[in-house]
Amino acid sequence: MKKTIYRLATLATIIIMVMGTYTNARAAATPALVTDRIVNIAYFYKPPTNSDATTLAKNFSTYILTRADETFRDQLIANGVQSPILQYVRFEAIMDPGSCSAQPWRNQVAYKIGDFCSISNDHPDWFLLNSNGNRIVVDGNFYLMDPGNQEWREFWLSRTQESQEGLGWYGVFLDNVEASLYKVNRLGGVLAKYPDDASYQAAIQGFLQFLYTSYFQPQGRPLLANIISLDDTAVWFKYLQYLDGAMDEGWAVDWKSGYLSVSEWNDALTRAEKTQAMGKYALLISQGDQANTNRQNFSFASYLLISNGRASFRYTNHSNYESVWLYPNYNIDLGSPLAPRYQQGNMWRRDFTKGSVIVDPVNHTAEISTEVVPTATPTQPAATPTVAPTATATPTEPAATPTVVPSATPTEPAATPTVAPTATPTEPAATPTVAPTATESTVTVPTETPVSIPSETPAPATTTVTYDNADSAFVYSSGWSDVTNQSAYSGGFKQTGRRGSSVTFKFTGQSFSILYTASSNYGNVTVYIDGTKVGEFSQKASKSLYQQRWDYPGQLTSGTHELRMVFTGAKKTQATLDGMIVTQSAP
Repeated sequence: MKKTIYRLATLATIIIMVMGTYTNARAAATPALVTDRIVNIAYFYKPPTNSDATTLAKNFSTYILTRADETFRDQLIANGVQSPILQYVRFEAIMDPGSCSAQPWRNQVAYKIGDFCSISNDHPDWFLLNSNGNRIVVDGNFYLMDPGNQEWREFWLSRTQESQEGLGWYGVFLDNVEASLYKVNRLGGVLAKYPDDASYQAAIQGFLQFLYTSYFQPQGRPLLANIISLDDTAVWFKYLQYLDGAMDEGWAVDWKSGYLSVSEWNDALTRAEKTQAMGKYALLISQGDQANTNRQNFSFASYLLISNGRASFRYTNHSNYESVWLYPNYNIDLGSPLAPRYQQGNMWRRDFTKGSVIVDPVNHTAEISTEVVPTATPTQPAATPTVAPTATATPTEPAATPTVVPSATPTEPAATPTVAPTATPTEPAATPTVAPTATESTVTVPTETPVSIPSETPAPATTTVTYDNADSAFVYSSGWSDVTNQSAYSGGFKQTGRRGSSVTFKFTGQSFSILYTASSNYGNVTVYIDGTKVGEFSQKASKSLYQQRWDYPGQLTSGTHELRMVFTGAKKTQATLDGMIVTQSAP
């Protein structure tokens, strides 16, 4: 009876709120999320730690922030941002803050004090359960919810409406809309209610349909989603029926430091083309290291091959979403596209009124040129989505290369991958550091000569490679075990509670950093290079912190070195290893 009363009350609230604005909303079309230019750069999910609202408003087109970022959101608007600034909301999970009196993070709908306890006690059927009847934990203290439960759907919508209409947000970005059971099965095993992908996908599609048709579409409020664990492109387009756009968070290149196969790369581009042709938006995110300008140029040139005025792009790293990275090639003026991309041998090309773009997905090179030359007859045209004429982009000044310093006390991250969380209202905002530099209005960027990002003191060119803890280069002593957690680099880390346990790692480079997980019950580790002790650090923290980093303070000679990390903490403490970052001079 209690559930029935709650459901009727929630449904009545939704109907009243929707009907109150129905007449005006039906007449209003969903506002554009990008400019009419080909080049649109996206920013998400928290205010930047190395820049300010003025710089973002000048250089970016698509914005996603989190509840409690209203002040920064309003600063963007004051600086001329006219497109909707979307509110980030987790789609799939709610947070257990640790006690019924603690303040939960506000990147999910159970954001009021006591929410988790009341839901856990009064609505246990809202939780997603595995075949053993257990709830499934993700990211340490988030619990997956049942996308097919109608009461949960109604609660999610009623809470999101509170933020949308009470705090001045207009539009929502859903994170972690799963397109398969890959992640869920890895965390919790077989599900009791959804034994296969098809049944789980149907539940999620029904949830999206409920949200879109009940509120977002009638209101003209944009609804976008980060579609993850995608095994079948058909699912992308099934979900897209009830969305205004979708994010591909590992687009054109792979999630780590490698590249997609040619067929995978072409599939990703084709999916983005078809998405735009449907009148939807494509948010295309390529992962990489900031200094790897060859990878950035390849990713951005791939984007230029398919952008038709309904796409936005960001080259970033999931560990640095709060940093602004601006590159000179963002300001190249190619004019308007003359036709869709077409193939020339291994290359794919697209011609513009003021230049051309050529991408080689076999050798992972690209050239963005402002030289207009006669083009060959297209031999293999790509799918022909609607091409919207674009205005010439106005060159902007790129910010200086940001120096990213890990925060001593990280704020609340969003879901996979690491996203900084909502800070409490009393926490002061970080002081931005902005140092714009001049750039030429027209630049030719051959991949073989990467564009350097200006800085006050030019540094030698380097390459950076990140190794996951499961890499075969690591040799572990006995006593180490695997821990799965999506907040860790690549979804897991190694852990030991045996004092004296060690791990060795041979590498070639001049510097390195150790990635680890910190927590209240972790202790010290000692670091040796080539048999000599070079440092010691503690992995202890007041709460669980992921992808923490210890940087080697010196500079090694060129050549191969052996690192040895030994757990030397006190009794009843533990140590972890998440990965290694190796830096060496570029050849």
